[in-house]
Amino acid sequence: HPITHPDACSQQAHTTHVPYLPSCRRKMFDLELAPGIAISAIIHPPTYLNKILIGTACGKMQLWNIRSRKLIYTFKGWNAAVTSLQHAPALDIVAVGLSDGNIHVHNLRTDKTVFSFQQLPVGPVTCLSFRSDHRPVLASGSSSGQIVLWDLQEKKLITIIKNAHLARVSSLYFLPGEPVLLSASEDNSVKVWILDKEDGSARLLKSRVGHSLPPDRVRFYKNSLQMLSSSAGDQSLRVFFTHRDEKNRELSQGHIEKRARTLGIQENELRLPGVVHFDACPVREREWDNIVTCHRGQLAARTWSYENFRLGTRLLQPPKPDKYANETVSAASIFNMSIFKEQQAAAAAASASAGGKGQPRAHPVSSATCVTMSACGHFAVVGRADGSIEKYNVQSGEMRAACSPPPDTGKRRAVGSDGAKGHGDRVTGLCVDAVNLFVASGSVDGTLKFWSFDKLELEDSVEVGSVVSSIEMYRDSGLLAVVCEDFVVRVFDCYTRKQVRRFGGHDNRITDVTFSHDGRWLVSGSLDCTVRTWDLVSGQLVDWFATESAATSLSFSPSGDFLVSTHSGDVGVYLWTNRAYFSSVFLRAPPPVATAMELPKTIAAADDSGDEEEGEDGDGEDSDADLLHSDSDGEGGRAVTGRSDEERADEDEEERASKRRKFHHAGLISLSDAPASKVDTLVHLDTIKERNRPQNAPSAAEPAPFLLPTIAGLDPHFAADDTPAANKEEASSRFISTVGLHSHSEFMHQVREGESSQACYLKALEMLESMSPSAADLEVQALSTEEDLQVFASFLARAMQEKARFDLLQAVLHVFIKVHGDVIAKNDEIWAQVRKMQRMLGEPWEELESLMHKNMCLISFLA
Repeated sequence: HPITHPDACSQQAHTTHVPYLPSCRRKMFDLELAPGIAISAIIHPPTYLNKILIGTACGKMQLWNIRSRKLIYTFKGWNAAVTSLQHAPALDIVAVGLSDGNIHVHNLRTDKTVFSFQQLPVGPVTCLSFRSDHRPVLASGSSSGQIVLWDLQEKKLITIIKNAHLARVSSLYFLPGEPVLLSASEDNSVKVWILDKEDGSARLLKSRVGHSLPPDRVRFYKNSLQMLSSSAGDQSLRVFFTHRDEKNRELSQGHIEKRARTLGIQENELRLPGVVHFDACPVREREWDNIVTCHRGQLAARTWSYENFRLGTRLLQPPKPDKYANETVSAASIFNMSIFKEQQAAAAAASASAGGKGQPRAHPVSSATCVTMSACGHFAVVGRADGSIEKYNVQSGEMRAACSPPPDTGKRRAVGSDGAKGHGDRVTGLCVDAVNLFVASGSVDGTLKFWSFDKLELEDSVEVGSVVSSIEMYRDSGLLAVVCEDFVVRVFDCYTRKQVRRFGGHDNRITDVTFSHDGRWLVSGSLDCTVRTWDLVSGQLVDWFATESAATSLSFSPSGDFLVSTHSGDVGVYLWTNRAYFSSVFLRAPPPVATAMELPKTIAAADDSGDEEEGEDGDGEDSDADLLHSDSDGEGGRAVTGRSDEERADEDEEERASKRRKFHHAGLISLSDAPASKVDTLVHLDTIKERNRPQNAPSAAEPAPFLLPTIAGLDPHFAADDTPAANKEEASSRFISTVGLHSHSEFMHQVREGESSQACYLKALEMLESMSPSAADLEVQALSTEEDLQVFASFLARAMQEKARFDLLQAVLHVFIKVHGDVIAKNDEIWAQVRKMQRMLGEPWEELESLMHKNMCLISFLA
C-alpha cells in the first residue's frame, strides 16, 4: 500500500510473525531470533524466493528463509539502529536508513556498501523510496517532518523540502515510472509531490490534510454537506465536506509559511493560539465575516470569512480610551464612562481607607471563553473568564453593549450566588434567541442568566444548582439545554424561564449536547464513552450506544440525516447516519446495556486485529545456495498454508450458508440471494423469448472451399488421412449413440436422492438458486413423466415449509403450473401437493394482513 506501508510480517521484539498472505490475516508460524535482538525494520527483497530481510535495533541485518525457518546470513551492520529498509530498482541493492541520520546503499550479494549519505540536520531516517523512471533519485523522510531528495548518479543532495509535514514522515512512495512522490505523516496528512523542476526539486501537487491532534468542537454549517471543526492542540480551524473529501481545507491565517521562512522560526510560533470555542452564521457570509472564535489565553475574539476561507480583519475586544491609558484599571473592565467612574471612585475609597497607602486595585486582563452569533448574522456576543459579557457588531467590530463583572472581593463566589452585574465566575456558554430578544448565559457560578439583547440588561437569573459547563439552544422552540457538572442535562424553556426536563444517567462528565433538526431529540455525549438519545416529548431515553473512546463533541445536521462526532485521542471526525431519516423507526425502551459501536479503523489497524490462528507450514525447502540467483518473485510460498484454493472456497461457502441459517428466523419469510431481475426473468421468460425472436429466419452458412490438408516443409506434401475406418463409419452414421446418456439431469438426480438424503436436498436447492433463468425453465420443461412431476412437486412443498428462498420458489412454481397444468389437474397426488403449497402461501399473508389491520385500528384509536 503506498500510504500505510503494511509489512508482510508483523514485528515484535525477538519474534517475527509470518502470515501466508495479507488477505488471510492468520499467523502461520514464528521465527525466533536470538535474545537481545529487537526488530526495527523488515522487507522482502524482489526475486528472493521465500526470503525476508530484517533490520535490528543493534544495527545489524539478517536474511531469513521463512519456509525453512532458518537464518541464512547475518550482515556486518553499523553502530546505529536500522530504522528503514527499501529495495532499489536494481537487483540485490537496498537502501538502509539509520537512527543517526545516515543512509547506506548496500549490496546484499557482496555485503558491501556502495555509497552513503548523511542527513544529520534533519534527524533520524524514518522512511525511504526510490524513483523508478529515467532519473535515479532516492527520497528519505525524517522525524522532523522534512523530506530529502538525493541524486544517486551524482551522489549528492538535490534539495530538502522543509516543513513538508508537521510531524514524523511515516511513509514515502514513488509512483512507478513517474516523477510523483507520495508522502504520509503522523500529522494526519497525505501529500503528493511532483518533481518537474529543472533542478530536480519538488513542488506540492495535491494534499489531504486533517487535524494533527484530536479536534475539540465540531458543528454543521448551513446544510448536511459542510461542517466546521476546530482543535486547540493543532491551532487550526477546518472545513469538512461530507460528499467530497478533496474540498476539505483549513481556514487560512495568512502567509504564515512565508513569514516563518523570513524570520527563521517555526510556523506554529506565528499561528493563533488554539481555538477554545467558535460559532458561525451563514446568513451574511457573502457580505462580511460570519465566523467568530475565541482563543486560549487571548483577550480578543477573532472573526473569519467562510466565503474566502481566511482569517478576518476584526478584533472583538473592549476599547481602551487614550485619556485613561496610564491608569491601573484594566481595559477589560472599561466598557463605558459610567462604569469607569464607578471603578475609579471605589478605588479612591479603598485607597483613602488604607491611609493613602497603596495603589487602586486593577482587574486582571480577562480572556474570552465562549462566543455566539445572532441569527441575523450582524452581532456576536463574547463571554469572558471574569464573568463579563460583551456584544459586538461583526461588520464594524465595534462594541455595542456590555455587562461588567461584579466587584472583586478577593473571594471565590459560592455556587448559586447572584452577581450584581455580570456572572461571578467564568462564562461557559452563550446563546441568542431567533429574533434577538434576549441572550442566555451560563457560568461556573451555577447560575443561568437572561439578558436583554439591546443593552445586555439583566432580565432574570435562575439558580441551576450545579456548575454549568455548557449550554445549547434550539431556536425554533426556545428550549435551552444546560449541561451541568453533576452529570445531568437540564432543559429550560427560555420564555417561561422554567425547567421542563431533566435527563440523568451518565456516569461521568457530559462533554456536549445537540438537538435534532426537528427539536424532538436531544443527544448527549459523555466521558463514560456513551452517547444517549433523549426524547424531549416523553422525557425518556430512546437509544444509547457505547464507543471505544469518549465523544468530545456532537452535532446534528440541519436536515437530520447525519450526526457528526469527535472522540478523545482520535484525530478523525466521524459521521453517523440517522436511521429514522431513511426508514420508519419505532421507538421502544432501550436495552439495559449500551450497544457497542466500533469506530472505523485504518487498513493497518484492521490487519493487526485479524485472526491469530496457527496454520500448517508447507513441505519442501529451496536451496539457500541458489538464493542470489533466483529469478522468482516469491510465488513459491503458496505451499505454506497446506490448503488448496478449492478447500478455502468450500469453507467460505459453508460459512456463508451458516450465517444465512443463523439469521433466518423460523417464523419469518426470507428471500433468496438471487437478484430480483433473475426471478422476474424466469416468470416472464416466454414473453422475453418472443420479443427477442429474430424477424428473419437464419440463413444457412456458405459452404467452405475444399482445401486439402498439407504438411509444411522444404518439400510440402498432402497429409494422409489416418482416421480408422470404424471411426469414419461412426462419424457418418445418422444414429445417435445412447452410451453415456441418462434419463435425468444432475439436478433431478439430486432432487430424487434428496427424498432420503438431507445433503442431496440442500445440494438441489443450491443448484436451483445458482441456475440461470433459461436453465431453470429448461429443467421444468424436461419433466416428462408423472413420477417426475410428483417428485418435483414434493421437493417444492418441502422447500416452502422452510420459508426460505420464497421469491425463487414462487417463480419456479409459477412456471411449473403453467407448463404442466393439464397433467397436474388430472393427477390427484400432484394436485394435493399443489393445494398444500397454496395453503402455505396463504398463511403468511393472512398473518401479515391481520397484523396490519390490528395496527391500523390502534393508530386510528390513538389519533
